[in-house]
Amino acid sequence: MPGYEHHLKDGDIIVTYHRGSIMSKLIAYSTIKWGKISKKKACHVHLYLGNGKIVESIDGKGVRIRRTKGYSDKSFDLYICRHSDMTPELLGKLSKAAAHRVGEQYAYLQLFVLLSKYMFKLKKTKDVSKKAMVCSECIAQL
Repeated sequence: MPGYEHHLKDGDIIVTYHRGSIMSKLIAYSTIKWGKISKKKACHVHLYLGNGKIVESIDGKGVRIRRTKGYSDKSFDLYICRHSDMTPELLGKLSKAAAHRVGEQYAYLQLFVLLSKYMFKLKKTKDVSKKAMVCSECIAQL
């Protein structure tokens, strides 16, 4: 994340929007239009573990820990959310939980269930992917 990495602190949640991706536009539109989650465009979330590493669940690869590279100012909008009470102990627990999730599959079907939830204003939706997850589920479950 050239240009952003120096702003990151261990435990930050990073929210991105890829301006050139059709899937990103669909996710962002559904959460803004139907979910009223935020007025900011967002399509992906990951957790900064420190030392230049993030954990994420991404289509085609599932849950993985990787270096913070590949995001340019020209293609992505990026937002940093900071936990005000992050401690080394809490970060250690998050890192350990993230390591246990590595290799879990990406939940394509769950993504469409979540989009349907916003579109049709459903109060509850069923978890259709017990052993897979989308990016927001991955971070929320850590």
